[in-house]
Amino acid sequence: MRRFIVATVILLASCVPARAQADLQRLKLSIGDRVDVTDRGGVITSGVLTDVTGTLVQAGNRDFPLDSVLKVDRRGDSVWSGFFIGAGFGLLVSPIWQEGCLHGSSAPCVVAPMLVYGGIGALIDLAHEGRTTIYRAAPSAGKGARIAPLVSPGAGGLAVALGF
Repeated sequence: MRRFIVATVILLASCVPARAQADLQRLKLSIGDRVDVTDRGGVITSGVLTDVTGTLVQAGNRDFPLDSVLKVDRRGDSVWSGFFIGAGFGLLVSPIWQEGCLHGSSAPCVVAPMLVYGGIGALIDLAHEGRTTIYRAAPSAGKGARIAPLVSPGAGGLAVALGF
């Protein structure tokens, strides 16, 4: 029974939407940001953000009512992600560098490859224009799947609802 409850909790936690529907004004957006707006039809419109209200997104000389917006991506991302990925790789290869550091402290032999590969990762990330998803609409009520636990003394189960 304990395994069933743990499995149910894990399953339910993975079914929760990744992001709740948020007011776009609270997000890190500025007028003039380059954005990609994906509407519910799957059409992606790229443009410069001209206005954001609680019900409307204006980008690329087009108005998008908030209920028709599926996702908004801001172009560009921080180079820190590339640095941390490179530094992690540097940490993995630091034992190779440590073989040359038989005498003295091993701290420079660990830090040096992290800084070198972190710098390389930051340069690669700087050369790549990434996207940061800043808004994702909540799934529509009519489509999708919902799972709910059914727990009673001595019995348990799952209720599954599929919408098409």
